[in-house]
Amino acid sequence: MEQSELNLKHSFLATLEFEGKPVVMNFERMKKRLENDRYSVRERTEFELILRGDKYSNYLTLADKERHEPQLFYFECLGDKYTILVAEGSAQGFYLSMEGSERVCVPVGEDPTMFRLYDGHKVVVYDRPDVDLFGIHLVSWSTKSSVFKLGERGDYYFSDSKEGRSEFALFPDSTEFAVRVISSGHGHSIERNGIPHLPTANN
Repeated sequence: MEQSELNLKHSFLATLEFEGKPVVMNFERMKKRLENDRYSVRERTEFELILRGDKYSNYLTLADKERHEPQLFYFECLGDKYTILVAEGSAQGFYLSMEGSERVCVPVGEDPTMFRLYDGHKVVVYDRPDVDLFGIHLVSWSTKSSVFKLGERGDYYFSDSKEGRSEFALFPDSTEFAVRVISSGHGHSIERNGIPHLPTANN
């Protein structure tokens, strides 16, 4: 990604929701569970083991409760596409990517997925000052496929490959997100792979 391509005017800081539940990283969900005394010793041990896992243990998922704190993301605009940087928590400074063989949305230091945001069949390049967006589909630029919520019994993940297929789907059964915009139109100081980073580019 060339920094000169980054357009701060259309970049923004936001959280994501799906069907009223916040979108979070799985490690944050496990930490929240460990704060809850209702889980058994065996369950708590499982949560702790997950927290010691690799990047595929820290996939993008849904919070267990609507009231839980949502994950903060920085949407970096490049032309009419976006990369999504995790702006806080266990994966702070890493990009969301589905470019691995599993096509599961996980945090990475390199090779981020580039997304287009669609509202219906219209490509969205954000230009409204701090206005939330609803009914937004994320579409992978590399596969031209919508992002789907997959999984069951509360253990969900996001992927652009549904049932082993990677295909463009606009959109009847793909995932619609609510994008809750915190601020827009400028860079944000975010640690990237442990190093403080302030996006700079032409507006």
